[in-house]
Amino acid sequence: MVVLEQHYVAGGCTHAFNDMGYEFDTGLHYVGRIEKYKMLIDFVSGPHKVEWKKLGNEADSFTYHQIKLNNEEAVPFQAGEENFVNRLVKEFPEEQTNIEKYLGFVKKVNKLAEMYFYGKLFHEWIQCAMNWTVNKEYFRWANRTTESVLLEVTSNARLRAILAGQWGDYGLTPEHSSFLIHAGIAAHYLDGAYYPVGGSQEISRAIIPTIEKAGAKVFVKLQ
Repeated sequence: MVVLEQHYVAGGCTHAFNDMGYEFDTGLHYVGRIEKYKMLIDFVSGPHKVEWKKLGNEADSFTYHQIKLNNEEAVPFQAGEENFVNRLVKEFPEEQTNIEKYLGFVKKVNKLAEMYFYGKLFHEWIQCAMNWTVNKEYFRWANRTTESVLLEVTSNARLRAILAGQWGDYGLTPEHSSFLIHAGIAAHYLDGAYYPVGGSQEISRAIIPTIEKAGAKVFVKLQ
């Protein structure tokens, strides 16, 4: 087996490069649910384990996103469901019920995706049967836009704009994006975000020795 990298540095979306004294990554920006993904990366790594640093700090409750509207002060998204809700309630004290409703939607819809992707392990006819039965609600939410769900959550346009502020992570504005995708992103970072110490290139550095130990080779483009 061989791994063919079309760049002159192995790593794909974990590749990092230096320019004018700064290091830039090419794909990875930050990772949520580190308890899951650290375990998976450690499993496929050799003795070189990737160390992860949580974004933010204790003083700002490990803020992972800051949503800024026009010239207003940015509103932070803080790690942990309780922090997330409390900070938004501080900004919108009259909207607590709606903020909690939004979070409930996010968690529920994100959970629905598990059965859909689990079905991918089976034959196509089993997948079809699951999609017509246990995954019906999954498709109902997948076919709703983020904007339509947020309109159901609250009539406060400013709150809707802040809740939709994570759309930059998946690239479609609320009127065009599936709420299922939005919920996946929002749920992914609820407990905070992490970045590999030393940069994203550390991930490929950790995994390549495992590939080579198994008898495979990693080839890059000649400069």
